[in-house]
Amino acid sequence: MARLVREYSIDLIFERETSFGAGAAASVMTGRPLVLEVIGNRVTRLQMSRSRSIIAYSRGMFEGKEASKVELVTGAVDTESFKPDLASREEVRDAYSLQGSKVVGYVGTFQEWHGLTELIEAAREVLRSRQDVRFLMVGPYYGETEARVKSAGIADSFIFTGPIKYEQVPRYMNASDVLVAPYNPDKIESTEQVRKHGLGSPLKVFEYMAVGKPVITTNVKPISDPVEDGVTGYLIPPGDSKALGEAIRRAIDNPEAASEMGAAGRRFVVANYSWAQVARQLDGIFRAAVGPTIPSRN
Repeated sequence: MARLVREYSIDLIFERETSFGAGAAASVMTGRPLVLEVIGNRVTRLQMSRSRSIIAYSRGMFEGKEASKVELVTGAVDTESFKPDLASREEVRDAYSLQGSKVVGYVGTFQEWHGLTELIEAAREVLRSRQDVRFLMVGPYYGETEARVKSAGIADSFIFTGPIKYEQVPRYMNASDVLVAPYNPDKIESTEQVRKHGLGSPLKVFEYMAVGKPVITTNVKPISDPVEDGVTGYLIPPGDSKALGEAIRRAIDNPEAASEMGAAGRRFVVANYSWAQVARQLDGIFRAAVGPTIPSRN
């Protein structure tokens, strides 16, 4: 690492915590400044002490001297790729025979803490009064969830697409009328870290909002930060399947209000959580770490 830094005249080392100090060691050996990105608890003392700035989603992740180095940087979304797309919406809905249905969408890796138990329970209640609702479930590792849906007797209302290419994700989000991310932090194995630091930046929620759909997610920070309840989506208590079902019904029973929510959500994300916004923030952090040696580039 130090050889590469010298060979290519690198001005700044940007290390993610999972490199386990390779960047910090190179910083010591070459004298180049280090900026560290931390998203969990796998950080070393050398990384913390050597870094000029620490990029994190919570100041509470650090104490003492290191806390003063923390720069809060959220996740962000490519708002040029994730955007409303009527043509893609119709294509996906045609492909899965969803025309005439109200579609509730989920995109993810089907982890239990994503609120899948609550979603199945909520779906059962919603389907008692709305037989036209379909649940479009996008992503890998869905086998266990699919089996539980069959056991609940509602398999005909669920579509599991399996894994898709990332660039195709916006098309499937567009096919939905409302998108859900009912996270339940109590089901995360590393609950101590969650209690101390909270969950990570809600990238999926940013993407949902960017395609102009109303979002239903958990009222737990920082997941809830981009969502204004009743304005850009609905916030529900974690683990509350009844509240989730009620929020789904509100969204699908009031399509005009849902459309306004989705539009408001996109405007908010474009203004506050776009790649361009975060790039400008990172540019400032990097320049401050290096000092006046890097020429300004437009």
